[in-house]
Amino acid sequence: AIGRKWVFRVKRDEAGNLVERKSRLVAHGFSQKYLVDFNKTFSTVSRTASFRILSHIAANEDMDIYQLDVKAAFLNGKLEEEIYMKQPPGFVVEGKEDYVLRLDRSIYGLKQSARVFNDLYDGYAQEAGYKRLQSDTCVYFLQESPSSKAYVGVHVDDMKFACTRGSDLADRFIAFMQKKG
Repeated sequence: AIGRKWVFRVKRDEAGNLVERKSRLVAHGFSQKYLVDFNKTFSTVSRTASFRILSHIAANEDMDIYQLDVKAAFLNGKLEEEIYMKQPPGFVVEGKEDYVLRLDRSIYGLKQSARVFNDLYDGYAQEAGYKRLQSDTCVYFLQESPSSKAYVGVHVDDMKFACTRGSDLADRFIAFMQKKG
């Protein structure tokens, strides 16, 4: 079983006042063994040139541009591998201290988390009708008509979304992703 740890963070505003306390359970991915806990870790990311071209097209065609960040992105993907993790501190079941947890979903810290999210998003994008570019597999496009189109560039869990001004494509895309996620 791989290790784990809690990561705690305090968010403050500009004046230094407490805004939010966050905690995240993170797996000790460094202790994973190749071909035992994972076999593929590579996750495609959009190239910088693709983001520049996407921005140029959006500006040239007077499109709306949105910057999106997928919250808890790595927690949504289903794991193909069988991975066991030690019980997190503070949640150890009394009398079962030597038990471990089997992970069904990806969590932060696993070597394959980014790949699992990328595979999940690729399925969602294609289900929503977006086509993937052959030149950059992290750029997707949708063209419903000559006057209604959208582009999405994905870099790990950040997205740049551009769509025809005045269309409902952005609202539909965001609603679809929220429904899925």
